[in-house]
Amino acid sequence: MRLELQEGAPVIKYIVESSEPFEMTEFVNSMTGLSKAFSRYIGQEHPKLVDESSIFILEMRPGSIITELAPYFAWAQPFVAEALAEHVVGRFLKWLESKAEGIIAKEVSDKRDIGPVSQLLDIVANHPDACTRLVSAVVKDGKTQDQAVLKFDSTQAREIRTRARELLEQNNEAVEIRKRVLMQFVRVDQRDVEPGKRSGEQVIIREIYEKPRPIIYETELAEKRMKTEIREAEENLFKKGFVVDVIVVKKNEKPLVYKIFDVHNVIDLPDDE
Repeated sequence: MRLELQEGAPVIKYIVESSEPFEMTEFVNSMTGLSKAFSRYIGQEHPKLVDESSIFILEMRPGSIITELAPYFAWAQPFVAEALAEHVVGRFLKWLESKAEGIIAKEVSDKRDIGPVSQLLDIVANHPDACTRLVSAVVKDGKTQDQAVLKFDSTQAREIRTRARELLEQNNEAVEIRKRVLMQFVRVDQRDVEPGKRSGEQVIIREIYEKPRPIIYETELAEKRMKTEIREAEENLFKKGFVVDVIVVKKNEKPLVYKIFDVHNVIDLPDDE
């Protein structure tokens, strides 16, 4: 089923191609990076739309990854969307290109822009022959009409990832992706939080670090899955183990916070855990 937009509404096409298959976690991580990058751009260039800057999938097509997305204001404020369509999506690609160039040149005015851009391109950096195209488009006569294209190949993506890590490490901070690690709660909080902000919870991931660390839900899907498990737990939640994918933010080689972007499974821990 395809969600329908009004004439003139803005659309972002996200295309990733590779001869190798992609893991679902790679796709989720990349889409999260795209969403965060778009929110950063809207916050800087169109702050009045920041509360409606979430992007939603319109359609996924056969191919490596071919996805069409639209910002929430395309439905919530269709007249605003039509008036800003060319500026919003077209300038987003220019914004993204300038941020990528700034990372490569190590000339970044706001380090908060580094993570989303690098995260978006991780999926391409992980596959030697992969490439991605981001296309700005608008709805014309019921179809999407392309306006501008931004391309990255795996060589560019790897360089951006390397430079991004170097820039973050200048502040003695580094990031590392760890997949399918076993996480255990030591403090829980049932309140909802926005993705990207610290929750009131603390966890232990013993294969990374033996002391409790705070968590950030990097995606809404991960946050909803965790909160559901917490609220519906009939037994002792502290005896449950969560198999998760996390981004580890480190300073001076020690983890500062775990950013959870996927939850694979929940298991019962033995009594000696």
